[in-house]
Amino acid sequence: MSRSLSSSLALRFALLAGLVQVGSAQTTWFVDDDGCPGPGDGSVTTPFCSIQSAVSAASDGDFVLVYPGTYTDVDFAGKEIQVISFEGPGNTIIQAVGVGVRFDKGEGPGALLRGFQITGASEHGILCDGASPTIEGNRIRKNSALNGGGGLYIVGDSSPHIVGNSIEKNTCVPGMGAGGGLYISNSSPTIERNIIRGNDVFADYGGGEGAGLFIQYSTVELHGNLIINNRATDESRNVGGGICAVKSTIIGSSNTFSGNRSMRGLAVVPELPGTPGKGGALHLVDTQTTFTDTIFWNDAADLGPEVYAEGGSVKFSYSNMQGGLAKIAGRGAVSFGEGMLDTQPQWHAFHLLHQSPLVDAGSPSRRSIGTDWDLDPRAVDGNGDGVERVDIGWDEYNVVQLEVEGKPVLGGSFSVHVNAFADLHYILAGAIRTADVERPPFGAVLIGVPRVVFAKGLMPASHKVAVPNESILYGMRVSFQAFGYIPRAGRGSFSRRADFTIR
Repeated sequence: MSRSLSSSLALRFALLAGLVQVGSAQTTWFVDDDGCPGPGDGSVTTPFCSIQSAVSAASDGDFVLVYPGTYTDVDFAGKEIQVISFEGPGNTIIQAVGVGVRFDKGEGPGALLRGFQITGASEHGILCDGASPTIEGNRIRKNSALNGGGGLYIVGDSSPHIVGNSIEKNTCVPGMGAGGGLYISNSSPTIERNIIRGNDVFADYGGGEGAGLFIQYSTVELHGNLIINNRATDESRNVGGGICAVKSTIIGSSNTFSGNRSMRGLAVVPELPGTPGKGGALHLVDTQTTFTDTIFWNDAADLGPEVYAEGGSVKFSYSNMQGGLAKIAGRGAVSFGEGMLDTQPQWHAFHLLHQSPLVDAGSPSRRSIGTDWDLDPRAVDGNGDGVERVDIGWDEYNVVQLEVEGKPVLGGSFSVHVNAFADLHYILAGAIRTADVERPPFGAVLIGVPRVVFAKGLMPASHKVAVPNESILYGMRVSFQAFGYIPRAGRGSFSRRADFTIR
């Protein structure tokens, strides 16, 4: 079956998406390194050569749209602007020289960075000092910094929203290493639906602290993250493979910790012999911490393979802790509340399988909480008992599966596949706006209005979607979502949301 967007509907979508400006004072600036040495004027026909040129020309409320290419460091210069790549971090790279992206002039939530790979920085991938931007959908990898914050350095009473990023393989070069992935001090970030993996800390003296995240004197919201394979293993004193937190408050839910390491340090000099590593997942010093709906599995340390607490209080509920209290060490006040488990997660690539005991095992008081990394709605009825309940961990298992095959290009086509582990009917709909509207007991509607129904039927099914060769569609973001249901049974579930941009 083939479905094609009509010309009138395409124009309507484009107008609603804001790609065609009608009666708006906002300006959209374009950037393409294919125009170098430029300089260009920022128009769609003669784009700027560099992102910084567009930022310099922009005013609050403007958009900067960046074509695929390789660019250099960016300073938002205090402006409330949205800098967005057309094709995402796979094809749009900020090859940093010093600081990759700088927010240090009071930027607020209206300053948005979306869809870039930031790599090669020697002074932090992203610096956030006294600012509160939105950092979304980026790949922050292979950056470094002296002392702390190879990936992100967040200080000075900053409150950024860090959502949907991959923060990986960042390091602290020799000094007093802390926070290979993120360094947070005197700030209050919200860190949501990120993958934080493979980060490391190096130090000459004193040791490595918090390979994934180092937090001090801060309040941190930590929700829906995958924190894996971070290593504090190379120095004389190693603490907190996943997180090291000092005199802070952490409010955590729906995270997964696995494969983080904090092992016995090396004797750097005779006066600094190696000491046992503490806290594979968490090392907490005088910190108030709560975690619910979180997995702690297969982390490692000499003391406290999962958690080492020195003072403060740590409260866990509706979580899966390998080894239970036996994997926790230190003198902090640790308590297990309701719903605690110690069981094999039964997952593949950290995604729960349908037989996992963690499906629908989370807190019964947490209903609609947005989406997971894969944009599956949370929560859904994952085990078919008719009760909508959140899963434990970063991933929400969903019986209704939706996948997009192929790249949507002008004049081309792509396929949308819907499937389930049961014989369900389905409705497949598309929209240009996203949403998060709870529809108990079925989960959340993640696409906005207007919606176009492309297909109905019985799963499994595949549908080919043709894209008209009309230039007005270029750059339009479109989302699909399916609803699987049993007719007349009052039972069903929404799939994940699949997002793409027409090229």
